[in-house]
Amino acid sequence: MQLIATFAALLLSCVLPTQSNAEPLKVVLALSEVTFPNHGEDFRVHLALSGNDVLPLRIWMEEKVSKGQWACTVTDLQNHALPGADYVLPTEVVVLGLKEGLSALDSRGNEVDSGTYEVILTVEKETHRRLVLVMRAFSALLATYEFNLSPLSLEKVDVLESRIRDLEDELELKNHMLLDILPPCIDIMGPAAIQYESLEMQNYILDLTSLLSDSIVPNLQNAVHLSLIATSIDQNDAITWTEVEEADENYFKLSADNKTIEFQASGQYLFVAVAQCTQGILQLLIDGVDRAYSGPVLSSSFVQLFDQTDIAKSAKASIHFTGSPSAQYSASLHIVRVFHPKSRLKRGKRSSPTCSSEADCRRMNQ
Repeated sequence: MQLIATFAALLLSCVLPTQSNAEPLKVVLALSEVTFPNHGEDFRVHLALSGNDVLPLRIWMEEKVSKGQWACTVTDLQNHALPGADYVLPTEVVVLGLKEGLSALDSRGNEVDSGTYEVILTVEKETHRRLVLVMRAFSALLATYEFNLSPLSLEKVDVLESRIRDLEDELELKNHMLLDILPPCIDIMGPAAIQYESLEMQNYILDLTSLLSDSIVPNLQNAVHLSLIATSIDQNDAITWTEVEEADENYFKLSADNKTIEFQASGQYLFVAVAQCTQGILQLLIDGVDRAYSGPVLSSSFVQLFDQTDIAKSAKASIHFTGSPSAQYSASLHIVRVFHPKSRLKRGKRSSPTCSSEADCRRMNQ
């Protein structure tokens, strides 16, 4: 009854606009483990609307193994209803159906009743995909919408960004697993459990680091990047970088005290920091505001921090350490410029969930 009441309220409510001239910039759904019936592969799926939660709607999908990507921008829902359809549903209802139907297919999400909303994926013309939303009420068909997804051309940087997203997903999953496993293990096995789980985490992080290196190093020759080394540290303070291995002065400027990096150009940057310590955490600050923290100290006495974020020109970043450094402390920091604003138009920035065509990206960067 609550579902029908929701439908009725939304169907009778036409006060809010259903379309705007704004671009679909606001991601309203982001899933990373969607498995469609009759498809063995996992997909990453994003839905994005304009800032007022109205059309246009952008549907973006990525096959996680092949790294293939598809997208569709919806400006009029009636163009996606079945031919001759006499139903007209508000944007809110259709978006709700997509969100509920897709969430029911996500292995990492909460359990969702998929009896009302069903989402089906079919292959069209070999390279194209079709997403079908079937909506029911009391087992009776209410509406069907079809969305044709066009393939997106990808460059090496898009594949790199996809692999970074995979790393972020795996790190998040491993952190959740660790939090679930550690408490009962500690109760039964005592401190030995912590050492065991830390070793497991260490091996996992090393695997991820290797994957990250394999992804980034081949691209460093042409990528803008900064590599710093620290051989000492003041406890509970910003790390002082004593050695500069690689630096592009057109993009990075190190402060006089060697603690702060000032960015000379805006863009999206990847941060990878590693430090040896007996206990403690690494903390990334952007303009003095907390941005990211490292995970737990591993059995070989080191911590590791990964983060990817948009950086404005003249922004300042620093890495802080809180805890007890090792007797022979060392730390390293690598910053890679993944892309810059103009590259979204130049390369198409196809993997971004905020634009789906050359025209979309061009309007975003005006």
